[in-house]
Amino acid sequence: MPDELSERRLNDIIRDFEAKVRKGCLRSGLRDVKGHLLAGFSGGADSTALLLSLKSLMSGGGRWPASLVAVHVEHGLRPGSSERDALHAEEFCQNHKIAFRRVGVRVDGSGGHGLEDAARRARRRAFIDSARETGARAVALAHTQDDQAETVLMHLFEGAGVRGIAGIRPRNRLEVNPPGKGDPSYAGEPRASNIPEIEIFRPLLEISRTEIEDYLRARNIGWAEDESNDDEARLRNLVRRQVIPIIRENMGTGVIGRIAGSANHAADAAEALIKAVDDAGNSFLSEENGRIRLAPVAGFILLPRAVRAGVWAAALDRVERPGGRRRALERLIENLDHLAVEEGPSAQVSLAGGMAAWRRYDAIYLGPESEYTPPPRGEVPLAVPGRTRHEELGLEIDAELGEYGQLQEDGEDSGGNMTALFDHDLLPKGIVLRNRRAGDRFKPAGAPGERKLKEFFIDRKIPRQERDFIPILAFEREVIWVVGQAVSGRYQGEGASVQATSRHGKRLILKARLFRKPLEI
Repeated sequence: MPDELSERRLNDIIRDFEAKVRKGCLRSGLRDVKGHLLAGFSGGADSTALLLSLKSLMSGGGRWPASLVAVHVEHGLRPGSSERDALHAEEFCQNHKIAFRRVGVRVDGSGGHGLEDAARRARRRAFIDSARETGARAVALAHTQDDQAETVLMHLFEGAGVRGIAGIRPRNRLEVNPPGKGDPSYAGEPRASNIPEIEIFRPLLEISRTEIEDYLRARNIGWAEDESNDDEARLRNLVRRQVIPIIRENMGTGVIGRIAGSANHAADAAEALIKAVDDAGNSFLSEENGRIRLAPVAGFILLPRAVRAGVWAAALDRVERPGGRRRALERLIENLDHLAVEEGPSAQVSLAGGMAAWRRYDAIYLGPESEYTPPPRGEVPLAVPGRTRHEELGLEIDAELGEYGQLQEDGEDSGGNMTALFDHDLLPKGIVLRNRRAGDRFKPAGAPGERKLKEFFIDRKIPRQERDFIPILAFEREVIWVVGQAVSGRYQGEGASVQATSRHGKRLILKARLFRKPLEI
């Protein structure tokens, strides 16, 4: 009788575990996968339980993938042990009649992301290669509830946002960031674009490591132990071996499930955030002259900070953001948000990698730093007579003095808005050529009175981003000529804007010419 009870208990453990795996397959969508299913198989407890339970479920008939293929990725980081684990995995699959693939990869952690990240990317490229060669479009991985809790805690320690706290998702697309030419872990061109989309499924995500080990013991199955899991220099191992036991001891064994549950709540919030970021990106981001443009800034800064951060990340991706750690990306996003919320209308920040962002009043542009031209700040005294040249504005003005009555003889009034005529005797001394300044005022010829230069630009419907690059002749804060637009009526008297009306003294004719386009938004 005791043996019968023991056997019944073992059968209950097996049945309950596989029922949980079936539930995980349904929730993640793995049960609906067509064709081959690849399963990551290291030979450890988690991947062994995944492989065995999937084989058991698929052999029961019904709607499941057509076949199961175990993929063992050999990183070569542990000479001797790595070979032993590979042989164990291959022998296990032979004994259980499971198709097996052994894939060797080279891992180089010198690229600035660390050895663990390099191994992860190499492992994912191995899955992509295996999927390409077998025609599979799905990969099952053995992440557990414990892995989820560890991931959430690690991300919290690193200061992650809602997406990081969402942890590991039960289903997502397999993506690989193709390494640079100097990365020895990958030879040849990226292959991700040569195959259909591949998805990762994690049916064990709501199953604890304790349940996994109980299942394997109930089936009298052994597993390989990776000695690198003892290395507490790795953050995950430190959390697993030191932090989790303290939390479990003081808050009970159910705390792991509660942490994983928090990840699910965060995932729901992350989905809403992704939708909000997509909508905001469609509203505020566009391309203009090969640059990314965000406008209007006044509306953008009213969005929640988390949404703005997501839009900035999307904008950086579109200007080929240089690779780097998450902290570097967070700093870039903080700088961009500061540019939008607190900086002045003509500020600029460097983004590294030769890229920059610059503001033009109610718009922010992202593009190559070499294309950014700051608003002109210099001023050049007007030479009378002579030539005045302003390099930043790309403009030069020829000034000529003549007697009244000579105007029509040489046809000098044919320059349109790039020509202006004044009574020389009425003009003040110290006129300069510059762009606009705060406090500038202007009395256009024919207008009833003086007004702010800003109001003049608004009436002329001149875009904000262009106003800093419009050449102006001014004396202190009084505008005498908005080149190409209008002249002041104070220094011409009555009559047409291009005719000197002084009945005495000298007239001054100014002829302006652009030698290059001044506007570089």
